[in-house]
Amino acid sequence: MQEKLESGDKLIGAREGSVATITFNNPGKHNAVSLDMWEAMDGLLAAYESDPDVRVLVVTGAGGKAFVSGA
Repeated sequence: MQEKLESGDKLIGAREGSVATITFNNPGKHNAVSLDMWEAMDGLLAAYESDPDVRVLVVTGAGGKAFVSGA
């Protein structure tokens, strides 16, 4: 069963078994990370860090064209 932890519509967290996934969900801008997304990462990372069942974290980008854009 997949459990979702959403942090707004641009950053999505999910956990299935021992695998947690954070998806940058801004494909129209090649998943450019906004300040809100950056700040929301902290909450998702803290939630997964405190979950003893999480063994793996996958960070990915939506849309298939880019992981994230900008630097």
